[in-house]
Amino acid sequence: MPKFRGLIEDALHLPTKPGLALMLTHIEGLPVVGMTIYVAGVFGTIKELGRNSTDRQVVSSRDCLTGRPCASYGSILVEWNEGKLVPKDLCQMWVQEEVVN
Repeated sequence: MPKFRGLIEDALHLPTKPGLALMLTHIEGLPVVGMTIYVAGVFGTIKELGRNSTDRQVVSSRDCLTGRPCASYGSILVEWNEGKLVPKDLCQMWVQEEVVN
């Protein structure tokens, strides 16, 4: 299985949870709670995994309206302490698993 990575489609702070929600597309591999990720020169930790409302999967690859295959998509909530980056500036960047020694 490939190392986890995904293209950030949207990024935002949730009013009810601390951290940064990342909506991803073109996901490779599977995200895991506790995994260290890297994006825009910053490390973070996955705190929660989103689940598709139609199939309850962490990573989905079908359009819920047509049932046709599409680019894999999902969402993650990450611990994010980098105040100088605006969440929307992360759009169209790749987030990936990073092994920290």
